Amino acid sequence: MEEACTHWSRKVAWRCFVCTTVAVIAVAQLNPEWKRGVLSFYGIKEMGAREWFVQLPLFAAVSICSGLLGALFNALHKALLSVRAPRTNNRLRMAEGAGLAALTIVMMLALSYFLGTCVEVPDWQQKNYGFTFHCPEGKYNDLATAFMAFPDKTISHLFSLGSLTPQFEVCQGENCYFTLRSLMILCPSYLIFMALNGGLSVPGGLFMPSIMVGASFGATCGLLLMKWLPAWEIQPGIYAMCGAAAMLGGVFRASISLVVIFVEGSQSTKYLVGIIIAVICSNWVGEAIHSDGIYETDLEADGSVIFLRPSPPQGLFAKSAGQIACKAVWSFRTIESVAYVVRVLRHCSHNGFPVVRGWPGDSEDDVEDDTEVPLAGVAEGAARGTASREGPLEGVILRSQLMVLLANRAFCDERGVPLTREQAGERLARELELDRRMRMYHRHSDTQTWCMARQPSVDSTIGSSPDLESFNPFEADGESLRRPRLYMDLRPFLDCGPITVRPETPAERAHMAFVSLGLRHLCVVDENSRVRGIITRRDLDYAAGHGAWRRNKMAPAPDPPPADRGLGIPSRTSSGALVRLTALRHMLGQRATSARSAAELAHFLSYGEGTPEVANWLSSSDESQGPLTPTNESLGAHTLPERSERGAA
Repeated sequence: MEEACTHWSRKVAWRCFVCTTVAVIAVAQLNPEWKRGVLSFYGIKEMGAREWFVQLPLFAAVSICSGLLGALFNALHKALLSVRAPRTNNRLRMAEGAGLAALTIVMMLALSYFLGTCVEVPDWQQKNYGFTFHCPEGKYNDLATAFMAFPDKTISHLFSLGSLTPQFEVCQGENCYFTLRSLMILCPSYLIFMALNGGLSVPGGLFMPSIMVGASFGATCGLLLMKWLPAWEIQPGIYAMCGAAAMLGGVFRASISLVVIFVEGSQSTKYLVGIIIAVICSNWVGEAIHSDGIYETDLEADGSVIFLRPSPPQGLFAKSAGQIACKAVWSFRTIESVAYVVRVLRHCSHNGFPVVRGWPGDSEDDVEDDTEVPLAGVAEGAARGTASREGPLEGVILRSQLMVLLANRAFCDERGVPLTREQAGERLARELELDRRMRMYHRHSDTQTWCMARQPSVDSTIGSSPDLESFNPFEADGESLRRPRLYMDLRPFLDCGPITVRPETPAERAHMAFVSLGLRHLCVVDENSRVRGIITRRDLDYAAGHGAWRRNKMAPAPDPPPADRGLGIPSRTSSGALVRLTALRHMLGQRATSARSAAELAHFLSYGEGTPEVANWLSSSDESQGPLTPTNESLGAHTLPERSERGAA
């Protein structure tokens, strides 16, 4: 529950854990004759209340050292990620895996040959027990057996070290399975092998190797303590169990789940106190040395995930939602132009977009061709603190939904009436089919690459649409997408109940909403339900600032408004000016004759100073495409310079 639960507070979980720990220790001290549970474990002598109390500092010390080993492994794993074979080079990844596997086997054989000890097979074991590996008949190489045998058998032998082990005293205090020297070699070598092979493309797993390292370290400490403190009735198997639990805690940073796993795996509830102490100490030491667990380290190395702490950082308590929200927002109207939608999808790769109440022609800045409107609209909105489309918020639509609508040509006129004549039942069935396809949609390739494609296709009906994993929405019907009077009715597919906050909302409350509800974007609206910004995980992480609490790298700064970046689109530029600019360019002979004339034209229209971006846009043209009219330019390769305005990431 602690790892997968979203709504349960971690503070409450830790408080319950501490209370349980106190209760278990109290029961163990006050009632030493407590009955056995359903599970039982043989091979280790039961420790009384006095032995637990006296050896508690020793258990804590071994657990702290094992936790340090777990943190050391995480640090090594993170350092080696920078020199791993790139994910895009499959041949190099296969070569890396084969090379490290060969190196590991050679090192295991070399260590076993030069440092292994030949141990006689005990009478209670089968004659073919272990790996002989250059040892005489009747003996086995203990280090080779530890390396080559099944890990669960080796771990079981380490956990079974105790006074009740057959012939334990005959071994004169040494492990009848592995010698002390071999265990001291096994722990660091296995840790190095685990660090080298932990990040390979082959999924080998880290759970059993972590138990192996921790158990070998704990057994080594237990055998040493048994030699140094012969009167204390040291049980090396219990120390091996605590070392394994602490190693897992240092690597994975779990707590309650590890206690349950070890109680079930060891088939005993008598050693619950030692396991709890081991998990607490390892988590405490691991957080101080290396704050990330193994999973967080891998996700951070991926670079595409921004982590949010369960509790809001102190940097958010002095800020509001309006202060940390991104002001430049891409938005759509309930009935939107297809050219506008295509333009926005090509310009950005955001996942969700606000949809506001509005129809074509209800704004003074509307023009018949919306192909040039988005860039100016979002620039003006960034300066005013509004979205690219004005109006009360109606809902949020996902990028995947827009892609499906474009692929299936779910177009209508400016009043929302479908272009094809359909009965009410047929229209409902069509909407249900589109909704089903939206739910089945999976993005397996970069949608930005899809958006750059310009080749038309023949299929144009919903019944013969291509596979959702390989289709390109802009290949559905190239000519129809270039028609300026095609629209899309987004109302049937909206999320009509998006989570919103006011600009005055404390930023820490927005943080808690993201953590508890698993949000990806949060709309900031005013008293009239008009969008004034969008908050994403990136905004929250950047607003939190630096601090010792941080588990991952700080998110990059939010993109500044277009006017601040000198991209040649000041906030005073209107949508009509952009259309006039394109029309004048067409009148001047399909393209500006030089960069100088392009700069003069841009300056004349108050489009901005003569920036290289504007000049390149005006002067660039592909002669093979012919005249670049406002209609065909919207979907051609000649677009305005890339902007960084953000919608919902």
